[in-house]
Amino acid sequence: MTAAVAGDQDAFASLLQREAAVAYRLAYMVLQEPSASEDAFQDASLRAWRDLPRMRDPSKWRPWFRQIVVNAARDRARMARRRPETALDERMTTSNDMTAVPERLDLRAAFLKLEPTDRAILGLRYGIGLEIAEIAQIVRMPVGTVKSRVHRALAKLRGVLAT
Repeated sequence: MTAAVAGDQDAFASLLQREAAVAYRLAYMVLQEPSASEDAFQDASLRAWRDLPRMRDPSKWRPWFRQIVVNAARDRARMARRRPETALDERMTTSNDMTAVPERLDLRAAFLKLEPTDRAILGLRYGIGLEIAEIAQIVRMPVGTVKSRVHRALAKLRGVLAT
C-alpha cells in the first residue's frame, strides 16, 4: 500500500486486481449493464489513482475504493437516466435455463425502479454479502439509515413483483 501511495503504478495495479471482481459486481448491481459497469470500474480506478495520495488511512483501502466505485456507478446511473433505455438488456441471463428468464426479467425490472443508492446498498448486502456496518462505511450513511434503506428497498421490490 505504501508503494502505491508513493506513486508505484505496479503496486496500485496489484491493489486494483485484488479488488476488481467485487468492484465490478458492485457497479453491476447499481447499473445492471456490463459495459457501463466496466466503465464505472475504470472511472473509479482513475479517481482512486488520482486521490490515493490524499487518502487519510491506507488501512481502509477496501471501503474507500468501494465507496469510489459506488459513486462512479451512481454517476453513470444518473447519466443513463437522461438517456432512457428502449429495451432491457438480454445478456442478463446467467444460465441456459430459459424457463427462469421471465422471473429474472421481472426482478430486473423491479430492481431498476429502485434509486441507484438503494441498488448499491442491496448489491453490497446481497450481491457481495457485506455486513450492514461495512455498507454504512462505504456509502457514508449511519447504520440505522442503511438498515431502513435495505428494508424499504426490499419492500418496494416485493410490492412491484406482487403486481
